Amino acid sequence: MTRRVLPAVGLVALLAACADGSGGRPDGYVEDHVDPGPDQVASALAGTYRSSAGDVWRGQRVWQDQDGLWVVVERQARGAAASSPVAYRVAFAGPSHYVATPHALSDGASGPDPLAGLAPGDLRADEACAITFRRIGPGDYAGSTEGTCPPQAAAAEQSALALVIEEGTLSVWDRQLAPDSSVVEGPGAPVVYERTVE
Repeated sequence: MTRRVLPAVGLVALLAACADGSGGRPDGYVEDHVDPGPDQVASALAGTYRSSAGDVWRGQRVWQDQDGLWVVVERQARGAAASSPVAYRVAFAGPSHYVATPHALSDGASGPDPLAGLAPGDLRADEACAITFRRIGPGDYAGSTEGTCPPQAAAAEQSALALVIEEGTLSVWDRQLAPDSSVVEGPGAPVVYERTVE
Protein backbone atom coordinates (compact mmCIF):
# COMPACT_ATOMS: atom_id res chain seq x y z
CA MET A 1 0.00 0.00 0.00
CA THR A 2 1.35 3.44 -0.93
CA ARG A 3 1.64 5.80 2.01
CA ARG A 4 -0.25 9.07 1.54
CA VAL A 5 1.53 11.98 3.23
CA LEU A 6 -0.06 15.41 3.35
CA PRO A 7 2.21 18.32 2.39
CA ALA A 8 2.75 20.99 5.03
CA VAL A 9 0.28 23.45 3.47
CA GLY A 10 -2.36 20.75 3.18
CA LEU A 11 -1.77 19.70 6.77
CA VAL A 12 -2.37 23.22 8.07
CA ALA A 13 -5.56 23.49 5.99
CA LEU A 14 -6.79 20.12 7.23
CA LEU A 15 -6.19 21.00 10.88
CA ALA A 16 -7.88 24.36 10.39
CA ALA A 17 -10.88 22.64 8.81
CA CYS A 18 -11.11 20.28 11.78
CA ALA A 19 -10.93 23.20 14.17
CA ASP A 20 -13.87 24.98 12.53
CA GLY A 21 -15.95 21.79 12.34
CA SER A 22 -16.00 21.38 8.55
CA GLY A 23 -14.47 17.91 8.72
CA GLY A 24 -11.41 18.32 6.56
CA ARG A 25 -11.94 15.32 4.25
CA PRO A 26 -9.44 15.62 1.35
CA ASP A 27 -10.87 16.13 -2.14
CA GLY A 28 -11.18 12.90 -4.05
CA TYR A 29 -11.18 10.64 -0.99
CA VAL A 30 -13.70 7.82 -1.35
CA GLU A 31 -14.93 6.24 1.89
CA ASP A 32 -14.55 2.50 2.00
CA HIS A 33 -16.74 0.15 3.99
CA VAL A 34 -14.18 -0.93 6.59
CA ASP A 35 -14.50 0.60 10.03
CA PRO A 36 -11.41 -0.35 12.06
CA GLY A 37 -13.00 0.91 15.29
CA PRO A 38 -11.54 3.07 18.04
CA ASP A 39 -8.67 0.64 18.59
CA GLN A 40 -6.74 2.15 15.68
CA VAL A 41 -7.01 5.67 17.11
CA ALA A 42 -6.01 4.49 20.59
CA SER A 43 -3.05 2.57 19.18
CA ALA A 44 -1.88 5.65 17.25
CA LEU A 45 -2.05 7.88 20.34
CA ALA A 46 -0.04 5.32 22.30
CA GLY A 47 3.69 5.27 21.73
CA THR A 48 6.57 7.73 21.80
CA TYR A 49 6.84 10.54 19.24
CA ARG A 50 9.51 13.23 18.90
CA SER A 51 9.51 16.51 16.98
CA SER A 52 12.51 17.97 15.16
CA ALA A 53 12.78 20.53 18.01
CA GLY A 54 13.07 17.77 20.59
CA ASP A 55 9.52 17.92 21.98
CA VAL A 56 8.15 14.54 23.10
CA TRP A 57 4.69 12.93 23.11
CA ARG A 58 4.45 9.76 25.20
CA GLY A 59 1.33 7.61 25.23
CA GLN A 60 0.67 4.20 26.72
CA ARG A 61 -2.34 1.91 26.80
CA VAL A 62 -3.66 1.30 30.32
CA TRP A 63 -6.58 -0.36 32.08
CA GLN A 64 -7.07 -2.88 29.27
CA ASP A 65 -9.36 -4.94 31.52
CA GLN A 66 -11.70 -1.96 31.99
CA ASP A 67 -14.60 -0.69 29.89
CA GLY A 68 -13.41 1.22 26.84
CA LEU A 69 -9.95 1.90 25.42
CA TRP A 70 -7.66 4.03 27.56
CA VAL A 71 -4.43 5.87 26.72
CA VAL A 72 -2.41 7.93 29.20
CA VAL A 73 -0.56 10.80 27.50
CA GLU A 74 2.30 12.98 28.72
CA ARG A 75 3.74 15.81 26.64
CA GLN A 76 7.13 17.39 27.20
CA ALA A 77 8.66 20.42 25.51
CA ARG A 78 12.41 20.34 25.08
CA GLY A 79 14.15 21.47 28.24
CA ALA A 80 10.91 21.54 30.26
CA ALA A 81 9.29 19.20 32.75
CA ALA A 82 6.70 16.73 31.48
CA SER A 83 3.07 17.80 31.60
CA SER A 84 0.67 16.22 34.06
CA PRO A 85 -0.58 12.93 32.61
CA VAL A 86 -4.04 12.88 31.02
CA ALA A 87 -6.04 9.70 30.49
CA TYR A 88 -8.04 9.61 27.24
CA ARG A 89 -10.93 7.20 26.80
CA VAL A 90 -11.38 6.45 23.08
CA ALA A 91 -14.86 5.39 22.00
CA PHE A 92 -16.98 4.90 18.87
CA ALA A 93 -19.07 7.98 18.00
CA GLY A 94 -20.57 6.98 14.62
CA PRO A 95 -19.43 5.61 11.25
CA SER A 96 -15.77 6.64 10.83
CA HIS A 97 -16.08 8.97 13.83
CA TYR A 98 -14.40 8.48 17.22
CA VAL A 99 -14.10 10.57 20.34
CA ALA A 100 -11.14 10.74 22.75
CA THR A 101 -12.38 12.19 26.05
CA PRO A 102 -9.72 13.44 28.49
CA HIS A 103 -10.06 12.52 32.15
CA ALA A 104 -8.31 14.66 34.75
CA LEU A 105 -7.00 13.20 37.98
CA SER A 106 -9.26 13.39 41.00
CA ASP A 107 -8.51 16.05 43.60
CA GLY A 108 -5.81 14.94 45.99
CA ALA A 109 -3.90 12.72 43.57
CA SER A 110 -0.20 13.36 44.00
CA GLY A 111 3.23 11.74 44.03
CA PRO A 112 5.70 10.89 41.28
CA ASP A 113 3.20 8.44 39.72
CA PRO A 114 -0.28 9.94 40.34
CA LEU A 115 -1.96 7.15 38.33
CA ALA A 116 -0.58 4.40 40.55
CA GLY A 117 -3.38 2.47 42.18
CA LEU A 118 -6.10 4.36 40.32
CA ALA A 119 -8.89 3.04 38.11
CA PRO A 120 -11.08 4.83 35.52
CA GLY A 121 -13.76 5.47 38.15
CA ASP A 122 -11.29 7.59 40.11
CA LEU A 123 -11.01 10.12 37.27
CA ARG A 124 -13.38 12.84 36.10
CA ALA A 125 -14.24 13.35 32.43
CA ASP A 126 -13.65 16.72 30.76
CA GLU A 127 -16.28 16.52 28.02
CA ALA A 128 -15.65 20.09 26.81
CA CYS A 129 -12.09 19.14 25.81
CA ALA A 130 -12.98 15.89 24.03
CA ILE A 131 -11.30 15.38 20.65
CA THR A 132 -13.55 14.19 17.83
CA PHE A 133 -11.66 12.21 15.18
CA ARG A 134 -12.80 11.58 11.61
CA ARG A 135 -11.25 8.95 9.40
CA ILE A 136 -9.66 10.66 6.37
CA GLY A 137 -8.04 7.63 4.80
CA PRO A 138 -7.06 4.04 5.59
CA GLY A 139 -5.38 4.31 9.00
CA ASP A 140 -5.35 8.14 8.91
CA TYR A 141 -7.43 10.39 11.18
CA ALA A 142 -7.98 14.09 11.80
CA GLY A 143 -9.45 15.37 15.04
CA SER A 144 -10.06 18.49 17.07
CA THR A 145 -11.75 19.78 20.18
CA GLU A 146 -15.25 20.97 19.37
CA GLY A 147 -16.48 22.14 22.78
CA THR A 148 -15.48 25.24 24.72
CA CYS A 149 -12.37 23.84 26.34
CA PRO A 150 -11.21 26.01 29.28
CA PRO A 151 -8.29 28.35 28.48
CA GLN A 152 -4.77 27.95 29.81
CA ALA A 153 -3.69 31.55 29.09
CA ALA A 154 -4.99 34.63 30.89
CA ALA A 155 -6.14 36.52 27.78
CA ALA A 156 -7.71 33.50 26.09
CA GLU A 157 -11.33 32.41 26.06
CA GLN A 158 -10.74 28.78 25.17
CA SER A 159 -8.13 26.15 24.32
CA ALA A 160 -8.14 24.50 20.90
CA LEU A 161 -6.32 21.26 20.12
CA ALA A 162 -6.21 19.64 16.67
CA LEU A 163 -4.38 16.47 15.61
CA VAL A 164 -3.71 14.56 12.42
CA ILE A 165 -2.67 10.91 12.65
CA GLU A 166 -0.82 9.41 9.69
CA GLU A 167 1.43 6.38 9.45
CA GLY A 168 4.35 7.03 11.80
CA THR A 169 3.51 10.69 12.43
CA LEU A 170 1.38 12.73 14.81
CA SER A 171 0.77 16.41 13.95
CA VAL A 172 -0.40 18.53 16.88
CA TRP A 173 -1.73 22.10 16.78
CA ASP A 174 -2.29 23.41 20.31
CA ARG A 175 -3.53 27.01 20.59
CA GLN A 176 -5.13 29.47 23.01
CA LEU A 177 -7.90 31.51 21.38
CA ALA A 178 -9.35 34.95 22.13
CA PRO A 179 -13.13 35.62 21.94
CA ASP A 180 -12.72 36.63 18.27
CA SER A 181 -10.88 33.31 17.57
CA SER A 182 -7.54 35.04 17.10
CA VAL A 183 -4.54 33.17 18.51
CA VAL A 184 -3.38 34.45 21.90
CA GLU A 185 -0.76 31.79 22.42
CA GLY A 186 0.50 28.83 20.40
CA PRO A 187 2.44 28.02 17.23
CA GLY A 188 1.43 29.33 13.83
CA ALA A 189 1.65 25.85 12.36
CA PRO A 190 1.26 22.31 13.71
CA VAL A 191 4.15 20.54 15.39
CA VAL A 192 4.94 17.29 13.55
CA TYR A 193 6.11 14.38 15.70
CA GLU A 194 7.76 11.25 14.29
CA ARG A 195 7.14 7.95 15.99
CA THR A 196 10.22 6.42 17.62
CA VAL A 197 11.03 2.99 19.00
CA GLU A 198 12.17 2.81 22.63
